[in-house]
Amino acid sequence: MNQTLPSPLPPAVAAAVQQRFDTCPISTQVFNLAGWTVYVNPAWEAFFQAPREVAGLFNILQDRQLIENGLLPRIQAAFAGATVRLQAVPFEARKSAVRGQQARQRIDAFFFPIRGEDGALAGVAVQHIDVTAEHADRAG
Repeated sequence: MNQTLPSPLPPAVAAAVQQRFDTCPISTQVFNLAGWTVYVNPAWEAFFQAPREVAGLFNILQDRQLIENGLLPRIQAAFAGATVRLQAVPFEARKSAVRGQQARQRIDAFFFPIRGEDGALAGVAVQHIDVTAEHADRAG
C-alpha cells in the first residue's frame, strides 16, 4: 500500500522519505515543522494498531500525554535539528489522539532531522520500538 505524502514537505524530500521507510519494519512517523504527522509507514499502523488515516490528526507538539510527562522540551530539540532519544516513554492509547487498541506500553523513540537537498531542516522523523517487556523484566 503506497501513501503519498501531503505538503508541506518538499516533493523530493517526501519521495525520498517514502522510498526509504515504506518497507522498513520499524514504526516510522514523519512530522512537518509545525508538528503535524505527514507520513506513517505500514509498521506504524501495526505498532499503534491504528489506521494511517488517523495519523494526520496528530500534532506531536500538542500531545497532552507528552506534555504531562515533561517530554516536550526534548521533542522540541528534535524540531530544532537535534537527534534525540527518549527511553521507556509511557504510552497509553486512551490518552492519545491516535487512539489505537494496544494496552499501556513503554516506547523508546528515536527522533532525527529530515533535511532537504539544500541541507535545510524540512521535517522530523521518529522511529518507535516497544520496550514494554524489557521494562517489565527490570521492574519484576
